[in-house]
Amino acid sequence: MRLFLLACLAGPVMGAAETTVLSTDVFEVTFSVDGGVPVRWSVVDARGEPPVRELLDPDVVSAVSFRPFSVVTDDGSSIDRRVHGLSRSREGDRTTLVFTSPVAESGLRIVKTYEFSRASHVFSLRVDLENEGTERIEIGSDGTGPGITVGPGLGYSQARRPELFEGIWAAAIRPLFDTGEGAFSVAPEAEAPGDRQVSWGGLHSPFFTAVVIPESAFTRARIRSLTPDELAGVPGVEADAASYPCLVLFNEQRSLAPGESASLVYRIYAGPKDPALLREAGHDLESILFHHLWGWLAELCRGMQFLLSALNGIFGSWGLSILAFAALFRLVTLPLSLYGARNQMHMQAVMADLNPAIAAAKKEHGKDSAALNDAIVALYRQHGVGPISHFKGCLPLLVQLPVLIAFFQLLLSSNELRNVSFLWIDDLMLADRLFPLGISLPWLGAHFNLLPVLMLGAQVLVARSMSSRRPGAASSRAIYVLPVTMTILFYPFPAGCMLFWTTGNVLQVFEQWWLCRIAEDPH
Repeated sequence: MRLFLLACLAGPVMGAAETTVLSTDVFEVTFSVDGGVPVRWSVVDARGEPPVRELLDPDVVSAVSFRPFSVVTDDGSSIDRRVHGLSRSREGDRTTLVFTSPVAESGLRIVKTYEFSRASHVFSLRVDLENEGTERIEIGSDGTGPGITVGPGLGYSQARRPELFEGIWAAAIRPLFDTGEGAFSVAPEAEAPGDRQVSWGGLHSPFFTAVVIPESAFTRARIRSLTPDELAGVPGVEADAASYPCLVLFNEQRSLAPGESASLVYRIYAGPKDPALLREAGHDLESILFHHLWGWLAELCRGMQFLLSALNGIFGSWGLSILAFAALFRLVTLPLSLYGARNQMHMQAVMADLNPAIAAAKKEHGKDSAALNDAIVALYRQHGVGPISHFKGCLPLLVQLPVLIAFFQLLLSSNELRNVSFLWIDDLMLADRLFPLGISLPWLGAHFNLLPVLMLGAQVLVARSMSSRRPGAASSRAIYVLPVTMTILFYPFPAGCMLFWTTGNVLQVFEQWWLCRIAEDPH
C-alpha cells in the first residue's frame, strides 16, 4: 500500500497539455493528450435542461497526479503518463478517439481507443499494450497485472458544491463492487474486496455512478482517498478529502514477448442511477439501486419507484405524482385504519368500564403492589384485554413508517426529482423554503418551510379529534408532543418527502372524521 501511495504522488502534476472536447447527447468530455485521459467530464441532463452534472472536479484533477482511466502497474506506477498522439473519426452515431503513446524506453507502447455512441451512457475503452522492443516485458507480478483507475471522486465534494439537503447530509461518494454476489459499496478508506475477483467496480454517489466492466473479471482492487496535502491547492476540500476516493482495478499479469501485444477491453457506464439506463447497460447494474437496504425494504423501494414513475407518465408532473401516490397509499391502508379506529374506540369503552373497578382495587389493596397487579391482570382477562390490545390502534402508523423510510431512500437516488419545481417549491430534493428567516438555526436552517407546518396542523387536528373522544383528554398537552417532535425532526427534509408525508396527514384529517362515524356503527 505504501508503494501505491508513493507512486500515485510521483511524477509531474498535469500542466496545460493539449486537449480535445467530445460532445454527445449525454456527455461533454475534455480529454488531455497527456495520458489520453479525461480531465473534465459533464453529464448532460436527460431532460435537455441545465444544469449539467460534473463527474470530475477539474480543479482537483489538475492539482493531483491521480487521473481517471490511467494504466498503472501493480505497485501503482503509471505507465501511460506521456504525451499521446491523437486521431479522431466518426461513423454514423459513433465517435472514436485513439490515443497512441510514444514507445517507452522498455519498448512498451500503449494505445487507448475510446468509442462513444451519440445517445448512450455506455462507452467502450480498449487498451492495447504493444511490445515494440527487443526484450520481453513483464507487466505486473504475482498474478496481478496492469490496472485501470477510477476517480478521483465522482464530481464535486459537498464543501465545494453544496447541493444536497441544504448541506445537512453529505453527498457520500463510495467505491462500488460486484464479486458475483450482487452490488456492494464500502467507505472510501475501507478495504477493497481482498483477493476475490471483481466482476465490475466503480464509484457512486446518491444520484450518479461510474462503473468499469471488464471483458474478464478484475483480479484485485485497491482503494485510497486523496490526502489533505494533495488537495492543499484546491480551496474548500481540505477537510473533505474522503469525497475523493481513488480506485484501481487490476487485470491479470501480462507478459509480452518482442512484437506481441495484449488488449484490455472495458465497457463503462457513467451517468445517473436511473433504473431504465442501468438495466439497459446490463451486467446487473440495476442491483446498485438500494443495495444497502434489507431485502424487503429494497423491494419496497423498487416497487414504489415503479409506481411513482407510472404515475408521472399519467400526470406528467412529479409533484402531482407524489400527491397521487400519497392519496393512493391512504386508500390502500383504509381498511387497516378502520380496524385501528374501531379497536381504539372499543378499548376506550372497555377502559371506561374498567376504571371504576381498577380504582376499587387500588383502594382495597393499598400499597400491596403484587396483589394489586394480580387484581388488575384478572380484570383485564375478564374483559378480554390482552398485552397488545392497546397497540392494535397503532397498526396504521406501524405500516406508514416503513413506507416513509422507503420513500426517503427512494429520494436519495432519484435523479429525476433533482431540480424539479412544484407550486412554490423550487426543488423537490431540497426543503420547500417559502421565504428566508434572516437567521440560520441549528438543524432547522435559514428558511421558513411551509410543508412541515402544514403537517403539524394536520397532526394536531387528528390528535385532538382522537383525544376528544376521551373525557378530559382534549386539553392535555401530551397530545402535542408527538406532532411537534415530528415537525422538528422532519423540518429540513426534502420537499418531495414532506409533500408525500404532509399530503397523507391532511387526508388523515378527513379520514379520521369518517372513520369515527363508521367505527361507531358496527354495520
